[in-house]
Formats: sequence, structure tokens, C-alpha cells
Amino acid sequence: MLLRSAGVEIRWDEGIRGLRSLDEAQLLADLAEAGWNTEEAEDVVEDNMGAIGLTSLLDPGVAGLVIAISALGGTPISSCNGGLIGTSANMSDVPNILFTASPDTMDRIIQQAMGSEVGLVFNEGYAEAFVDHLPNFHRLARKLLDLPPLARTTSN
Repeated sequence: MLLRSAGVEIRWDEGIRGLRSLDEAQLLADLAEAGWNTEEAEDVVEDNMGAIGLTSLLDPGVAGLVIAISALGGTPISSCNGGLIGTSANMSDVPNILFTASPDTMDRIIQQAMGSEVGLVFNEGYAEAFVDHLPNFHRLARKLLDLPPLARTTSN
């Protein structure tokens, strides 16, 4: 399976290895301790770039959910951590992930998002996930990755 993000294809197994080498939960805890919008937070991200590996194409804090959406069969289109980390300006006011997915996959994401404090906005086959607290994306990613695969049906 491939993860497609920002026009770059990442093989699923490579993305998972990248996430395993970087404990996203620990990174988020370190960022919270440093203060989200501080130079110290920027240092935390920079210090972890080697461990981030292939997921370095994704903003810290969104990688887990982007990969989880892809694992379920969805297609992430764009993502942004909303400029919540560090002192740099950003194009987005809130962390968000734009994606598309089949109706069955979308239903699964909706069910888990409701209990993870992740908002969803729908527009003609697309959905945008957004949060006001970046660790909520990680919470949803873990829930999605714990789901059993959808049963595949075959027609005769």
C-alpha cells in the first residue's frame, strides 16, 4: 500500500517504520512540555528529524493520522499542523487533514472521530478533519489503527 501526500508516494511499510522509530505520542508530550509556540518546540522538532524519516514530509502531529487514514483505504490530500509548533507563521489557523475515502471507510472514521474530539467537515466526497488540540489527531490515529480490517465481499 502506498501513502500519497504532497505528490510523494511513501510505501506503507516504510511509513510505519518511520512512525515506529519516532514515538509520536512522546514527540507531542515533548512539544507540550517545551510550550507549543516557542523556539524550544522548534528545537524539539529539529532534534527529532532523523527519527522522523520518511514521515518528515508531513508536519509533526499529523503524520500518525495521515498514515492511519491511508491504512484504512482513504486518500489523504493535504495536511497541516496549523502552525501550532514553534514561532513561524503558517497558512492555516487550525490543524487539518483533507482526505477522501469510500463511504464505508468514511463511516468508520466518523465513528472514531466523534470520541476523539476531532471535527469533520464534508464537501462533495471530501472530508476535512480539524482539531483545536493537536494530540487529538494522534488519539484518532491510534483508534483507527486498532480497528479490524473491513470484510471484503466478492461477487459471483
